[in-house]
Amino acid sequence: MDFIPFSENEEQRIKRFFGYDPVTDQIEIVTQQDVSGLIERNKRLYNDNDRHVRSDMEHVGDIPLSLYFNLVSRNLIDSATGEAIDHDEVMKEITKFLNDSDNRHFRVKPGTF
Repeated sequence: MDFIPFSENEEQRIKRFFGYDPVTDQIEIVTQQDVSGLIERNKRLYNDNDRHVRSDMEHVGDIPLSLYFNLVSRNLIDSATGEAIDHDEVMKEITKFLNDSDNRHFRVKPGTF
């Protein structure tokens, strides 16, 4: 399947691509985001973190906007308000993402959540 770009947001570093497979008559939309700036910021926060301070409300990580928009597209987050429609499912998805070792650079505190 060949993909052609159809949308780009330079500020958020997000590109979207459209693909069509004439054999299967299927379309696919792919979202890519350059998260290098977010990862560098999170590494600094991780290294500067006071590991001994714990509270009920802690900043544990940042997710890329492409994941947020994925949750919106699945109707887990209201696109107009940014509020979770299914809070438990949203937290499950974000926790799964942050606990995945491949995504460790999105965490700003050590450990699992």
